Amino acid sequence: MSNFLRSCLKFTALLTALCIANAAAATSIVIRLPSEGAGGGTLAVQLTYPASPSLYRYSTGAPVVVISPGGHGPGALDPGMPLIAHGFVTVTFLYPGGRGGPFTSDGTYDYRGGNCILALRDVLLFAIGQARDSQNRLITDVILAPVLIDNVGIAALSNGGPTATATLALWSAQLTGIKYVLFMESPSNAQTVNGDLGVNGYDCDPELDGDGNGLPGDDGKNLRYTAYGPSSCQIDYSALAYDAAAPRHYVDPAAVYPAVDAPGVILLDGNGDGILNATGSPACYDTDGNGMIDLDEDYPFTGKITFTESGSLKLFLSPELVLAADAGEIFPDEWPAHIAWPEETIEFWQTRDATLHFAGLASGLPSLAGMLLLRETDHVQSAEDHPHVQQYYDGFTTGGLWRRLNPDYAYVEAFYGGAPPAGTVDNPANAAVAPGTLRSYAEPDTVNSTIPGLCEMADRVRFQRWENNLDGVLHEGSPTPTQQPATPTPTVTPQFTPGGTATPGSTATPAASTTPAPTDTANPSPTPTSTPAPSGTASPATPTVTPTPPTARTNSPTPTASPSPTDTAALTPTPSATPTGEPWLGVRLQMPRQFYMPGDLCSLTATLGYPGQHPLKAQPLFVLLDLGTAEYWFWPSWIKWPDQIDYREVDLLPGESQLTVIDQFPWPDSAGFFSGAKFYSAVLDPAMTAVQGELGVWEFGFGE
Repeated sequence: MSNFLRSCLKFTALLTALCIANAAAATSIVIRLPSEGAGGGTLAVQLTYPASPSLYRYSTGAPVVVISPGGHGPGALDPGMPLIAHGFVTVTFLYPGGRGGPFTSDGTYDYRGGNCILALRDVLLFAIGQARDSQNRLITDVILAPVLIDNVGIAALSNGGPTATATLALWSAQLTGIKYVLFMESPSNAQTVNGDLGVNGYDCDPELDGDGNGLPGDDGKNLRYTAYGPSSCQIDYSALAYDAAAPRHYVDPAAVYPAVDAPGVILLDGNGDGILNATGSPACYDTDGNGMIDLDEDYPFTGKITFTESGSLKLFLSPELVLAADAGEIFPDEWPAHIAWPEETIEFWQTRDATLHFAGLASGLPSLAGMLLLRETDHVQSAEDHPHVQQYYDGFTTGGLWRRLNPDYAYVEAFYGGAPPAGTVDNPANAAVAPGTLRSYAEPDTVNSTIPGLCEMADRVRFQRWENNLDGVLHEGSPTPTQQPATPTPTVTPQFTPGGTATPGSTATPAASTTPAPTDTANPSPTPTSTPAPSGTASPATPTVTPTPPTARTNSPTPTASPSPTDTAALTPTPSATPTGEPWLGVRLQMPRQFYMPGDLCSLTATLGYPGQHPLKAQPLFVLLDLGTAEYWFWPSWIKWPDQIDYREVDLLPGESQLTVIDQFPWPDSAGFFSGAKFYSAVLDPAMTAVQGELGVWEFGFGE
């Protein structure tokens, strides 16, 4: 018997139940993979797969998904989504210079440049059985059960899209074994990576629909974004200015170098005073409080944050913006030292702008298929026409590649157990989609389409079914296969004018240049200071998945003592959202989603069932968070066991009653990636020797 199980059994009946609930786990292994990108060293690569071949997606084996990580840091080893439950092998890795718990990758992190492209190339080669690890093993040697190296795709999470696109285009001759890419609302060019066209983070009140479009969380728009283009979007820069005194604090995404303060902000100066005007903390640029950034208010620009080997900040604006700043001579004295020059900027984005690589992608991998996910409210971008998704779709369309916006309805329906959220879409593949119309193709914000999309793409590869719409989920015994179609190249409308009243001014467009194949850089590897921990390998700090707990008196004893509760909670009887028709006893937990991205609204509600006719007073209610580290965080103070515990006494009312455990809050940026987090809840008897009725469980994950 493990020490973990012994410690559980020494504690209350609640933790005994948790031991049983956690008995089954995924199998994972971390290997060392030689890579040019690691400066001649190796990368940390994690393989996560179902514990038994009987759980693989197909009778012949498991398909493989490589995660191209989002965010701007060096990635994480945790898969970020529960794909093992759907029979996949998931491959995750740390970019050169990255650290995850006890694991590190050799080399230097270059902020998704040439080193990172070489690293992703080598990970993909390993996934398709064309590269060996440091012990001379293929992926089929490491995982002894059947692995389908002829069914390998990429899940490009958010900012993982440009790196995946550039890697496939530049190294297409070696990567013909990659069958598909799923883009999860990925930025496409420098403007969308940097948020030039509008970001939800600038929406000061995500509950207020300032622009009246029915989407209250997308009001951080740049109203001077005037026209869409397949590689560059037009912005009216006539109000461009520079506030040299505006404070700015920059944190290294790689967590290698210390943060720095570098004043100075480029902005669209709405009132012409030369100053970045904002209210509150964090800064709100909607100074009149009407719920949106008007044309007479200021819109500040930012850039991609990087640090040189000497620890100096270097900020890379979009080429369009930096050329406009140069042409407008907005800097009063000299060019700021921390902002890259135009020549540096254009060179920097050659490997980080996906639109520069669509042609190479299509010519080098003509059989590649793409799925592009989008919800009505993007997790980052606020431009209502979703220009980043449109640019990917146009790139695949122009290249004649198979493409689809969001999964087939059948796969979303299956994922939600036959009851998908209202408004779930069913878009045919390879449709002609005009700029400005994407909202009609978007899923409602309540739909999580990442896992359904990956399942559909793997199944299409497995059964060679490439028709535009499916009648149902594919499976062994599905009807006659269809060959992947050679799609015609329709005419793409090059411009779209968003709904704004600004008058276009001069628009700077960078000169096109040839994209060279990436080369290795032999820079020494800096020592990282902190990065995300892989699943089940390290203890997290204070959990980021909960808001600040309510102020309450909390007695938190050690596990061996008889705990005293936080103040007794008052419950409000409410009808059950899904009445069972039968009396029941225990706890049921509910959250809005099972997978969270930045900006998603998160909350946790406990529904208590009690079949008696009279209230049952002062019953101990436990709610706790499990991150898979043999530690638990106890509500309401979110204190950590095995050091201490906490709970509340509640009155059980006849029928059903609800208690808000976590108030609604928007999921934060830069929370990292995690899967398999669980909330548990139970009502114990007053002696705390047994669980009364049902044990509430809700599993969730999050990403960037």
